[in-house]
Amino acid sequence: MRDLLEDFEARQATSLPLSHLWRRGQALIGRDDPADREVARTVLANALALIHFDEPADLTRTAMLADELGCERLATLQEEVLAPIDLAPRRPRTTALVARVSLAAWAPDPHRAAGPERDALAELVSWLLQIGDEDGPAPVLRTRAQVVAATTDGDLLTWRRLARAVAERPWVGPVGEWLALLDPVEDALLIVCLTAHREWAQRDAERREREDVAQHIRRMIAESGVTQREFARLVGTSQPRLSTYASGAVVPSATMLVRIIQTSERLRRRG
Repeated sequence: MRDLLEDFEARQATSLPLSHLWRRGQALIGRDDPADREVARTVLANALALIHFDEPADLTRTAMLADELGCERLATLQEEVLAPIDLAPRRPRTTALVARVSLAAWAPDPHRAAGPERDALAELVSWLLQIGDEDGPAPVLRTRAQVVAATTDGDLLTWRRLARAVAERPWVGPVGEWLALLDPVEDALLIVCLTAHREWAQRDAERREREDVAQHIRRMIAESGVTQREFARLVGTSQPRLSTYASGAVVPSATMLVRIIQTSERLRRRG
């Protein structure tokens, strides 16, 4: 992280407006812990570099930060450090950041990143579109021109509202309708972007569903009045296997889930 900061410090010194923005952004970082503040400064430096410079190395550093911090945390930090120096509600600076990372994730060469780096950037974009508190309905898109305008010429506010609409209905939501309006040749990049975000939304929905099931199982075990080992014996499985259900690492079959529920109810009645 220190190398990233030193490199950006040298480059930002050549632009007076960027230097002013960098100083203002650092002053508005609300972190008391020195280590946390250093991480936030690093994320801000990388975000401003992506917005103001056209150097592939900055995207590589973004992917490295995503690997080190996790995409969700990195996106949250990017939102935290950029929001105070961005212009609400359209957020042009964060819009530029999302556009730059999106191109690297999905556009044809020469913009596109490679392999694992591309995957990290694609996930980062999806997280950036999910966070924030931009209330309001997504625009209604009924024509190809409307889809292209909203997704290509839109801004962060519009994109986040569209992303929220996708997240609310990831399986049978609006993406299918939008894709049907697009031209496979002229809108190829847009089709890739929309399809990728829908797939991410579906994976995220599955992750949350797994966690809901795991949380329910943990609650049933806790309320059963017996140890996890005994609970596992009563449902006819091993303790390690039951632990994978309780952690969300493995989703139990429908039959096993019914057995867990019935055992929980029986123990609760007995208690």
